[in-house]
Amino acid sequence: MEPTTFAAQVVDEHELFLLALNGRYLQLLQPGSKPTPRDVVDFTRWSHVARQALVARMSEKAAALVASLTPTADNVTSERMQALAEGFDADFARITAESVQTVISALRAGRDDLGKMFTKALGGAMGQLLSNRVQKITFFAHDSADRKWDASRLLSFAAREFVYRLQLLKQLSDVGDGLAEVFYPDHEEDGLVFSPKGNDKAHPSFADLEKTVFHPNSKAEVIPHAAT
Repeated sequence: MEPTTFAAQVVDEHELFLLALNGRYLQLLQPGSKPTPRDVVDFTRWSHVARQALVARMSEKAAALVASLTPTADNVTSERMQALAEGFDADFARITAESVQTVISALRAGRDDLGKMFTKALGGAMGQLLSNRVQKITFFAHDSADRKWDASRLLSFAAREFVYRLQLLKQLSDVGDGLAEVFYPDHEEDGLVFSPKGNDKAHPSFADLEKTVFHPNSKAEVIPHAAT
């Protein structure tokens, strides 16, 4: 599987999952009705089963992506790729769990209390709108630093970062023990020579450049350095 294909599939499957959560939620919380305790229990069971299946499916896809890149990689690189996959799995599981809990909390609050809940959280105008008519839930999630994001945006970022880090590890492995260059057209760091393993003190190491060049949202790549 191509890395870009993986990232797109993760986002698409997550969006479908949120649509399913919202659909079940709207069915149970129609204007003029209130979900029963049994409704909440049934939804909780269904949502957890659906989430577990999705998490397992995404974990398999992440493992397959790593497997496609590791045959030519050394043992250390393979282990680092596996660690990236485990980190992505944890992020995906956390974000989807938060989405499920958002819906469960809304159902437990019930329609009569929903307006009050959103009035406090989002302001009077939005709260009044939601108290008059049930709306689709907006899903948020928190990152490891407890910052609040749109859930789909956070997951998209996590998927793209996972793929990017895998690609960098593969490129670094292909360079081996030699020097490497930053390939980043139209960027001031393009062509910068560095030592991937830090064994050439005349050049910066990959670790030295990780936060400034190979940061999240960067498009910098690694290529072998051709000495002149």
